[in-house]
Amino acid sequence: GGVVLPWVGFGTYRLGKGVAEEAVYEAVKAGYRAVDTAFVYGGETTEGKVGRALERLEREGVVRSRREVFVTTKQWRKFHGYDKTLECLGVSLERLGMEQLDLWLMHWPGPAFGTMAREREVVEADPWFYATEGQGAAEMADLRAETWRAMEDAWRSGRVRAIGVSNFTVAHLERLKKTATLWPPAVNQVELHPLRPQHELRAYCVGEGIVVQGYASLGGQDTGKAVW
Repeated sequence: GGVVLPWVGFGTYRLGKGVAEEAVYEAVKAGYRAVDTAFVYGGETTEGKVGRALERLEREGVVRSRREVFVTTKQWRKFHGYDKTLECLGVSLERLGMEQLDLWLMHWPGPAFGTMAREREVVEADPWFYATEGQGAAEMADLRAETWRAMEDAWRSGRVRAIGVSNFTVAHLERLKKTATLWPPAVNQVELHPLRPQHELRAYCVGEGIVVQGYASLGGQDTGKAVW
């Protein structure tokens, strides 16, 4: 659709509530023209801090308008489903102080969890044990389809310029393709670096016309555990 995604962007994951706004401000001032955030980052505070940084940058003349900065945010998985997904978008746009988002991603293909205190042994035995009610293994594919349908309608209404996914495997993409009316997703944002090259996924995305956007490009959170 003619949307140009900058090669390099400034990520806001784990910036911390006390520094997120200033970090985004300084990044754009230094030359970044893409900022990546998400509904859930910073305990659901980072989007608002990004919005305030962008407002300040425009007010001070660092950028002529917010259109100079490409903004990506992500729908959170507790909002899976058609109506909840559109509700999530409305909150994100309000926090960011924007009427139209550049790129909106489905953050995770999996369910929300009822607790963050998940025991490894339990998860290894049953990955769905902690899933929120209504987001079980038998329901998630249909929920993702409804989430994507809402994202398609958000694109059609002009509230977002492009839609995509994040952390999707080939299997997730193939299942979504069966029900999608807008295909392909513009982007699949995944962890991508020398310790996690994602060869099969990248090849699939190239074949489907999906841009692969890497995060943690210098190494993910488990990099130190790798055995060369």
